[in-house]
Formats: sequence, structure tokens, C-alpha cells
Amino acid sequence: MQRPEMRRLFLSDLHLDDPEDARFATFAAELARQAPAVDEIYLLGDLCEVWIGDDDDGPLAEALMRCLAAATRQARVFLMRGNRDFLIGERFATRTGCELIDDPTLLDGRMLLTCGR
Repeated sequence: MQRPEMRRLFLSDLHLDDPEDARFATFAAELARQAPAVDEIYLLGDLCEVWIGDDDDGPLAEALMRCLAAATRQARVFLMRGNRDFLIGERFATRTGCELIDDPTLLDGRMLLTCGR
């Protein structure tokens, strides 16, 4: 029996900084559209322009956690921290359902994922 191919979405270096910005709206809409259609989503470094820590409860943090939590109910979401958001930690992962991955990560023994700090 042939195994179905894994459907994956890769996004990197979005540098999100304002939940009212068109870039954030595009990200949130695309995430909502793609999450039901893929098995895994990989966010590879610098998702945010600046992440001051998991205790941040500002508008960007709240909007980001809300859309990621919705996505993780439909697909596995893996997050690699970059140099702009290296303070994303376990609390963020728990609140969103994202799985933190190391930089670099070898996927399927043949694909190297890195944010290239």
C-alpha cells in the first residue's frame, strides 16, 4: 500500500509587527485557508519583527496566538525561532499548540530547515 504524500506549507521571515497591518491580515487569512488543506505548517524564523517574551499580552501577541491556535486545530504547526523572535518559548507553544523545532532541523532525513541566523 502506497503512503499518501505529506502536504506541507513552509513560511519564513514574515517579520510580523502589527495585527492591523495588511501583511498580518494576509498571513492570518492564508493560514486559515491552508491549515485544513495541509498536514504540516513550518514557520521558519523571524515570524515576528520583535518578540519580547511569552508574557507579552499586547495586540500582536494576542492576534498571533489566536490565529496560530486555530491553525493547530487543523494541522501540525512547527515553529523555528529566529534572531528576532528567539524569546518565543514553551508558554507560547503551549498556548498556541505549535511545536518548537531547533535551528537547524533535518526533515525526513533529507531536507535541511534553517532560518540562517
